[in-house]
Amino acid sequence: MTRPQDSAAALTTKVGGTDHLILMRCIEDDRFGNPDKVNGAYIDRDAPHFVTSEHRRTRSYDSVLNALPVEHYHRICGLEEVTGLARFSAPSWRLRILTRTANLAPELLHEETGTGVADLALPVALSGKPYRLYFELSWAGALSVDLLAWSAPKPDRLQPLGVSITTYNKAAYLLPNLATLAESAAYGAGMLDILVVNNGDPLPEAPDMAEVKPLPNVGGTGGFLAGHAHFRKKGYRHFVIMDDDIAILPDFIDRLYAMSCFARGMHVGTMAEILNTAGRIVKEQGANVSASHTFGIDLINPFTDLQGWDRHRVYGFYEADFSGWWSLMVDLDGPAPAMPEKQFIKRDDIMFGYESRRQDVVTVVPPNLVVAHGEEGAPAYYYYDIRNDLILRARNADRLSLSLKQLVRIAGYLMLSLQADRQKMFNAALADFLAGPAALQASDIGQTLKRVRAMASRPQPIPPQPKALTARDLAQEAEASDQSRKQARPRLGGGDRPPPRALLRDWITPSAWSTSDPLPIVESNPLLHARGQGAYLDVIPFTDTAYLRKRQAAAPFRFLHALWLIARLYGGRKRLLKAYKDGRTTP
Repeated sequence: MTRPQDSAAALTTKVGGTDHLILMRCIEDDRFGNPDKVNGAYIDRDAPHFVTSEHRRTRSYDSVLNALPVEHYHRICGLEEVTGLARFSAPSWRLRILTRTANLAPELLHEETGTGVADLALPVALSGKPYRLYFELSWAGALSVDLLAWSAPKPDRLQPLGVSITTYNKAAYLLPNLATLAESAAYGAGMLDILVVNNGDPLPEAPDMAEVKPLPNVGGTGGFLAGHAHFRKKGYRHFVIMDDDIAILPDFIDRLYAMSCFARGMHVGTMAEILNTAGRIVKEQGANVSASHTFGIDLINPFTDLQGWDRHRVYGFYEADFSGWWSLMVDLDGPAPAMPEKQFIKRDDIMFGYESRRQDVVTVVPPNLVVAHGEEGAPAYYYYDIRNDLILRARNADRLSLSLKQLVRIAGYLMLSLQADRQKMFNAALADFLAGPAALQASDIGQTLKRVRAMASRPQPIPPQPKALTARDLAQEAEASDQSRKQARPRLGGGDRPPPRALLRDWITPSAWSTSDPLPIVESNPLLHARGQGAYLDVIPFTDTAYLRKRQAAAPFRFLHALWLIARLYGGRKRLLKAYKDGRTTP
């Protein structure tokens, strides 16, 4: 047994006279500031299967954010051994290091018992298998934990890690994230170089810890390209692209920094937990582009519940096409990004990751790198998703399908469901794609965004659930109904007689196909609800929130326009593919 020498807040520590770099610290609260979430950082157990009765409390750190994913550190960092560091105190205690594969029973690797203050450094060998390492701490009396962490021998030379955050009028999110980064051990050691690419209004206060680069609104794509060029010019090995509106935990950037000191020849992604839900759900662990299905994305471990029985799946090592830019560590020695700056938003992360992989730089997403990101859709995204996916597939048409049949099916669905706003965006995306890469480069980002936003139908509120009626309410409602019947003009068959004008309107005017606000919630069966229901449900993914958007009878006429655009795409296919491929950096 050897002992660490210095404080838990440091980037490095001494272990038996050797400098060690701390790979990851265990955290005590992983709710990302959302009090409605369950704290899954550790699991309190009164009597797990190998805890004896003399220990009153047991805490297992077998959680996604606190267990060390062995295969990822072995293959990304090339590590053959890590050291478990523990500094805590209790009147009596026992510390165990356990390994676990999937949902099989844990295996005990090491055990220490004692009283009072513990100051331990326990080496553990690694292998290239998808299992995990974690601490289990049992104690009696008052417990105080100073440090539980994993470390490895420090590389000969540490170099800075760049961090680039693109922001657009979200200072309320940006500034707290900058403050969290400034509290990290990497920043304290002078190893973080932070750049803010500001696409919006001037920040209310100038952050001391970051350089701010004002730009016109160049979107996420332009911000990424600016950050990539900035840190590549400085000669850095890696930089991290981050969203401005994510929530991060204090040790997050230190974990990425430690990986940057070892990783070579790959991008390192992160999992994004859905912030605005009580469930511990992550969107995916990276994803692949579907080769055969236009607009198809094959997610890796989609919708995984970090508290669920199948969370062990995230410990598998996957080489993905891409990971989201909510936070991605980019290998600057890899291929330079070649997407057009006018990509603006949506699918730029997909294009960069996919085209990097074509040049043998894969993306790997370790499960202990998690941020939280709110899900809030924007109608304009539909246009950018369609247009940018077409560009991606045209640039890589030798491997990716661009199916005209699938385009016709999408247009047909939008027609049958009377989603006129999305059909407008679909047609606009096709038309702008057909104009070619030169027209894209000459376009004005602001004008394009303004034009697309004007196409979206205004979202309608979902009607609230009716409140429970009291006896008094029911009596008043019955009395009002009696008065109405007395005043109504009788007609054959009973009931009220509608005015002739309303009867005629219902037969001949398309406006009768929609209803007044508030709109009803309808099922998304286009054939059943194409006439007589006024809205379709636009659900924000992974949340219990949705918008209602009006159906419009003009959609069938736009379907004919879509067919004409698809026919033009078919006729000019070879010319378009060549034009877009010529603008791509080829392997």
